[in-house]
Amino acid sequence: MTQKLKALLREPVPAAKATLAEPDFSNNYAKPGESESPGTTAESPGVDQECDARLESLPAEIRGQILADADLQVLHALIRASPVFYRQYLLDRKFFLTASLDVTLGIVAIDAHAVQRLEHGGSNTAHHVTKVLENWRMNLRHRSSWCLKPADALTEDEVTSMISFYLRTISPMARHLVCWASDGPAKQIINLKTHPLSTTELQRFIRAVYRFQLLCYVTSVLSSNIATDNAKSLIYNLEPWEAEELYSFYQSSEGVYDKIFDRISGDVHPENPRFDDQSRPPTPDGAFEFDNSWTRRNFAEGTTLRGGLSLLSTVLSDIGANDQERLVNIMQRSIVSSYIPISGHEGLFGQSKQQQRRQEEPTIGDSLTEERAPCPFCGDNQSVPPLAWTLIWGGTYSNLYGWYTGDELRQWAYVFWDGVRLRKYGGDEFLAKQWEQCWWEDPRETLF
Repeated sequence: MTQKLKALLREPVPAAKATLAEPDFSNNYAKPGESESPGTTAESPGVDQECDARLESLPAEIRGQILADADLQVLHALIRASPVFYRQYLLDRKFFLTASLDVTLGIVAIDAHAVQRLEHGGSNTAHHVTKVLENWRMNLRHRSSWCLKPADALTEDEVTSMISFYLRTISPMARHLVCWASDGPAKQIINLKTHPLSTTELQRFIRAVYRFQLLCYVTSVLSSNIATDNAKSLIYNLEPWEAEELYSFYQSSEGVYDKIFDRISGDVHPENPRFDDQSRPPTPDGAFEFDNSWTRRNFAEGTTLRGGLSLLSTVLSDIGANDQERLVNIMQRSIVSSYIPISGHEGLFGQSKQQQRRQEEPTIGDSLTEERAPCPFCGDNQSVPPLAWTLIWGGTYSNLYGWYTGDELRQWAYVFWDGVRLRKYGGDEFLAKQWEQCWWEDPRETLF
């Protein structure tokens, strides 16, 4: 394998490039040399003719390994550029697509697989959701060795669907989260212009987006008690810094709807003339009041969970600033109330629910937290705690998150960034000052 190809295979997917063309892995994929969508090859990683000839002359077994080791962007480039690679790809399309998706997602494939089963699992009954959650928990326990296997029950259409969902929904939403975080209070520290997003950082953002969608699915069952139990099962099985990742994205999503409520409040108020043709009581269909903070928060939670990534993508990218009436119509159909609750002091990420869990369902994490077991920074890898997490807890273990860490830290997605970035641009010092303002003593002291 040439050095050029090795570099190509190591190249991360550009995470913040909004114009990046989506690879097309559908069944009607154009053959090399045929017409294709404008810009498809221009934005893809290039492979020059000399490199083509050398690669195409390799034995079929090596070419197959190259295809299997490529992420989605590189796989797309290879089969676009080379008829030889394209023909070999077609011989075992499901295998190469599954392998490429697994390379792209890494350990996040566990979450993507669970989302796929809930997205296309037919009727999402309480039993089916519970079964998927249990399978997800089991896979997490074996995350170091787990991978998507082409021989598994996934069909080729399902693998293609997973790839499409990743490219068209997950990746753009991860970019939104990156932009949201990089525009926060630590803008100068994140500094994406001179220090591009790393593969590890990107996978943390992608993991948060998948798990947000998983949270939306497992809380979609009709029984509120089962929905609450499912949400607990999801959150309580995450590492504490991973719970922070999920909560960061959840809070940013709730914030989107909170701003929308301000924008449409006059249009959907029961006293708006548009509802004059409806008698009262009850409250007119399509009318909502956001003045009461309790009601407003329940609307924000319900809309966030029920809408999932589909609604969030629509309101973020498909509705313009002057498209008020369309926004109103969409939100009138989408606003629902929910009280699990997720946010707030009494929510699943809050103080009271964590204390209750500690008393009723103690875990080894509680013992490690009480003992202040060592938990040092072990490098930038999505399988271990990030530098920011180890810094705030002094290199010792803590399973506290949410209310205990503070919204201020999550406003710049502190647990997503690599240690290299934080140390280079003063993020460690910025974090230390924020943490000191949040807590004058270690919050673990209040537990034991």
